[in-house]
Amino acid sequence: MKARNISLALLALSVWAAAATAQGFWEKKQWQTWSKDECKKMQEDSPWAHKWYRTHVAQDRFGQPTKGDTRETEQQIFYVIQLRSALPVRQAFIRDLQFRNKYDKMSAGEKKNFDASTETFLLRKYDDVIVVHVLYGTNIQNDERELMRFWQSNYPEGTVPIEAYLTTSTGKRVSPLKYVAAKGGGLEFELIFPRRLNGESLITPDVKTIGVEFQHPNIGPEGAARVYQDFKIEKMTVNGAVLY
Repeated sequence: MKARNISLALLALSVWAAAATAQGFWEKKQWQTWSKDECKKMQEDSPWAHKWYRTHVAQDRFGQPTKGDTRETEQQIFYVIQLRSALPVRQAFIRDLQFRNKYDKMSAGEKKNFDASTETFLLRKYDDVIVVHVLYGTNIQNDERELMRFWQSNYPEGTVPIEAYLTTSTGKRVSPLKYVAAKGGGLEFELIFPRRLNGESLITPDVKTIGVEFQHPNIGPEGAARVYQDFKIEKMTVNGAVLY
């Protein structure tokens, strides 16, 4: 009987240890203590952010046409898709700003001003919309200019990309309410979707995943493409609440 109790205790301990290991740093640490790498991971490779990309291996010719006068280069186009209305992503964004502005070296007054300037963004409640923030880029200089021109100029104010949707595993499919693109040298845009559909929350208990999709334009070696990224609801839960 005693041996059985010990076995059960060891089993419970192993289950607890596995659960603790499975926790992300966002559950183990306060966001104010996240590292630079953790901020990057939260914004690029986490339950609320993923990177879609495709590569093309091209052969560049150089020198005189002799044997072996080519070299391969990898050309990449990417989109980082974030659920920016999710609190952990906004916390990582602010923490990253702290690093860039040397927050730890600020005076008490400077920290107070910085905190006040970011408070609205950090504490905002997204009861009505889901904000999808997209950063894009490429290592092909000419294509980067074309991408910027497309995303900044192709959709006049008041219009949205007709090929963009937020989808759910239960078959719901909604278009964005609004499209906002950065100007100048900004390589980013936002798709703002409704949080409710016909009076009902878009994400109900039976929804397992949500997806974001839009159309990459006919730019780059392989032309147009459908960009799609899904997010697993079970992984987007913190302290029993689904954050999105």
